[in-house]
Formats: sequence, structure tokens, C-alpha cells
Amino acid sequence: GTMQPVTSLKVCETPMLVGPRPVKVQHLHLAGTHLVSLEISNCKQLVTVGASAHTLPCLQNLLLANLPRLVGAELNDLLALPSLRLVQLRVLQSLTRLGPAAGWTRLRFLEVADCKALEAITQLPRSLEMLSVVDGRNLTELSFEPAAAVVPEEAAAAAQGAQGAQGAQGAQGA
Repeated sequence: GTMQPVTSLKVCETPMLVGPRPVKVQHLHLAGTHLVSLEISNCKQLVTVGASAHTLPCLQNLLLANLPRLVGAELNDLLALPSLRLVQLRVLQSLTRLGPAAGWTRLRFLEVADCKALEAITQLPRSLEMLSVVDGRNLTELSFEPAAAVVPEEAAAAAQGAQGAQGAQGAQGA
């Protein structure tokens, strides 16, 4: 039989036994073309998580919890994954700013809990259906991405089309 692709991965702090003492995970590089769900928790020394739209094209659900050294810039790279729908961020002590993340246009649900240093969540995508912030005591800035801008040529063509339709109605009435 053939092996089924891994669609769900949970990474928790488990020291690797190398030599006389355990080694803590500091850098995690992920690649899984079929990975849909990812949970990373309780990795006290984790500083970087390497992932991109190329390495994780199908990731829809992301849970990050109790990662005291993971910083916002690293997190925004993860949030830029274009297929993300659900993101849960819990007890991220170093997180001060969240967003904007270029690829998070399909994000539907964002939960932020006990990220006590978080001061700003900026340019949330318009696709967001639910935002939950628990204990956002320092959160002072919250914004959504601007509405899609209308290209001036398109606006002029639309206005001209509307005037043409009004002129046609006036001609019919005469």
C-alpha cells in the first residue's frame, strides 16, 4: 500500500537527547505540500519558524501557543500563507504587533488570547468573519485593510455609462 500524506502536525517541546544533555528546538523549518493543520506549542526556545506559500501551500489552520521567544516579524511571515482560514495565537509573550500580512486575504477567524504585550493588530483582511481578543490589556490599535481602491479609468467609465443610461431614458420619454 501507499502511504497517505500527512495533513496534520503537532509540534510540542520535546527535548532531543543528544549527548549528555537535551537540546531545545530553536529553529523549525516546515515543508509539507499536504499539511492542512499545524499546532506549535510550549517550545520555550523557539525563535524562528521557516515556512512559505511554496512550502505550505495548503495550510488552513494554525495554532501557536506558549512560544515566549517567537517575535511578531516571524509570525507575520507565517500569517502570509495564502490558504490560512483559522489562526489561534495564545500566550505569545514577545508579540507586540500583528499585521499587516500580505497573504492573509482568506483569513476567516482570528483568536488572540493572553498575548499581554500586544499593542496593535493592523490591516486585518476584509475576509475576517470573527475576531476574538482575550486579555488585550495593552491593545491600543486595531484596523482593517482599506477597501479596494477604484481605478480612476474604471470610475470614469462607470460614471459615463450611468450618464448614457439616463440620456437613453430621457430620449424614450420624449
